[in-house]
Amino acid sequence: MSKNLEKTYNPKEIEPKLYEKWCENKYFHAEVDRSKKPFTTVMPPPNITGKLHMGHAFDNTLQDILIRYKRMQGYNALWIPGTDHAAIATEVKVTEQLKAEGIDKKELGREKFLERTWQWKDEYAGTIEGQLKKLGVSCDWDRERFTMDEGCSKAVQEVFIKLYEKGYYKKHPCNEIFVCKNCGRTVVPEGAGSNHRNHCPNCLYSLHVDIEPGDRESECGGHMEPVSVWVRNKGEWAIIHRCKTCGTLSSNRVAADDNPMKLMSIAMKPLGQPPFPIERIEEMTRMMGGEGSL
Repeated sequence: MSKNLEKTYNPKEIEPKLYEKWCENKYFHAEVDRSKKPFTTVMPPPNITGKLHMGHAFDNTLQDILIRYKRMQGYNALWIPGTDHAAIATEVKVTEQLKAEGIDKKELGREKFLERTWQWKDEYAGTIEGQLKKLGVSCDWDRERFTMDEGCSKAVQEVFIKLYEKGYYKKHPCNEIFVCKNCGRTVVPEGAGSNHRNHCPNCLYSLHVDIEPGDRESECGGHMEPVSVWVRNKGEWAIIHRCKTCGTLSSNRVAADDNPMKLMSIAMKPLGQPPFPIERIEEMTRMMGGEGSL
């Protein structure tokens, strides 16, 4: 005897089975395929300080639309998921949890505190993964990463060591006097609010002279046009520059004396006219997803 279909759609009954089938059949897994053009993006990793909220749902829905669209276009598309350890913010959460249990962090000791922190990570990272899967995100779970995974930690160490070896931390404060190649204004270091002046405060243009910030190793020399602005984690504004010669993108903090009207005109550009090609969204994601180190 045939079973009648439920008259009311029950997502809890149907969707987990479908998503499990998608994952088992590796529908979202990508391997190197040189016959296809690659398209890769990294999910801005949610902090393990709690559960996801509506903003995460909205953001990941947009990313999911983009990556599915690229698959349908024939790209070898890869979306990498992960979570962020969130450092001090997670430490505060674990400390509050211990306090609620009547346990003093200092009396507990370093090793025991680390154990509790990893327990917290296992619980909330698992919760976040479950929430993302309920959204039906089409990311490659075989490549899931945590920001304190060994490979990620080694990559961060390598970058900082290379910057140190180049002398970036000692030799390049970017406080030279220069004449803006775009508007002709003489730019002095005073007034920037820091010892790092890398663009004209009048027209906001810069020059493509760096590969890494301050290293002066780029041979391009093209005009860096200010195309967008974004807000870093602590509320600091930064300008997205794009080289008019080679197309390289960079992010530079706003100076204290930057032209406010020019900044606002860039910030208020309509979303229907993106200042950079949509194909480079993953590059922008990398640039804006961290602590604003660029």
